[in-house]
Amino acid sequence: EKITWETITNINVGLEFSMFKNRLRGSIEYFYRKTTDMLSWVKVPLETGFSGSYYNVGDMSNKGVELELSGEPVVMKNFRWTLGANLTAYKNKVLKLNDSNKYNSLGGHPGYTSGSYFYGEGLPMYTWRLRKYAGVNENGQATWYMHDDDGNLTTTTNPTSITRDEDFFDCGTALPDFYGGFSTGFSFYGVDLNIAFSYSVGGKVMDWTYMQLMQNPQSGLTGMAMHKDLLNAWSANNTSSNIPRLCYGEEYANYTSDRFLTNGSWLALQNISLGYSLPRKWANSLGLTNIRLGVSGENLTYWSKRKGLDPRINATGSVSATKYAPSRTIIGSLSVQF
Repeated sequence: EKITWETITNINVGLEFSMFKNRLRGSIEYFYRKTTDMLSWVKVPLETGFSGSYYNVGDMSNKGVELELSGEPVVMKNFRWTLGANLTAYKNKVLKLNDSNKYNSLGGHPGYTSGSYFYGEGLPMYTWRLRKYAGVNENGQATWYMHDDDGNLTTTTNPTSITRDEDFFDCGTALPDFYGGFSTGFSFYGVDLNIAFSYSVGGKVMDWTYMQLMQNPQSGLTGMAMHKDLLNAWSANNTSSNIPRLCYGEEYANYTSDRFLTNGSWLALQNISLGYSLPRKWANSLGLTNIRLGVSGENLTYWSKRKGLDPRINATGSVSATKYAPSRTIIGSLSVQF
């Protein structure tokens, strides 16, 4: 199949402003971006000898707003306080797919599957198409929803029997609702301190590592780590648990489903820098213009829904221990100006 270049149409409308003698500054911008003949990875049956390839599958749009604010709430002779923040909110939608790429459906939206993702007309990219976890039954076995021949919702203990389109569910998208950062800074009597955070709100991530840690003991898996949540697994004395029973060889207990989808929101302490500039007369006495001592840290820590889960490392919502988080670095510095 012939592959062509994508065609991208951009529309941007923005407004910049300044108030209170430039003490408050900002901008707001609306953007619309349409991609025609978008290239996307499409998985193919392995008997073809390939796992998949890129194809021109259809058209897609991104639209939203970007907001940026900065200012100095307090400005004094020997003290200054600065603030800054930015936010991007957007909506993604697949507008149209080629007929050759519409061989599945999800909630009435025609499209195609790629692993656990679904690309459908009218839906955002990276929509999760998954079996839906129904909790445990009276015996502590994991169950999943499916429809019977009359279309009624029922459950099964065998997720591999779920193969029809109507038995897979739209479980949301990996794309966030909005993201951005904010910062603050202080300077007083030669000391300067700056702190910056970044954040992302919304979106669903698949915590593959947590899923692996929640598996039941099986042949060949001896010595593998297990998550402490398994201590709360269903048992005769703990029938209210939503975690399947701990039973050797029960291979479907942690089968891929929306059970392991997790809120992908996060907040990260991106940077802290602290410095001290010696009084100018001290520097001048040494024949220098300025001397500054400083220390800074990057990627110091983050907060997410589950300890150990780092949604920052993959924009498509697929998180595992095989992907490295940003490295934490701490740097000391000495700056001398002549």
